[in-house]
Amino acid sequence: MVAGHTGGLVKRYVQLHSIGPTDPGEPFYHPDACKFDGVSLLNFASVDDLEDFLRSEDYLAIAKDEQRMIDTSAGEWWTSIGMTIVNRIIFEKTTSLDDFRAPFDFFKTL
Repeated sequence: MVAGHTGGLVKRYVQLHSIGPTDPGEPFYHPDACKFDGVSLLNFASVDDLEDFLRSEDYLAIAKDEQRMIDTSAGEWWTSIGMTIVNRIIFEKTTSLDDFRAPFDFFKTL
């Protein structure tokens, strides 16, 4: 449902399904975790894309579909901002199988 209604704004969509126990006394039971059966993760390129998506007709279609299946009043919204940090101290080097036969020597890469 989501893939056809993202307007190209959602860069990544993941569904995580809970497989933990729901009854007290079972191994790994947790009173908070047993209240939900899954989490949806949506990634956007920017906050602007997120806002545009939440105001779109596409999101309205997804929200209506969710209301058919789940109690939306019991849901939670979690928001985070992710940052990718790349360490570029030395240049990347393409490796071959021959490179794995000898111990790596950092100083030869300089």
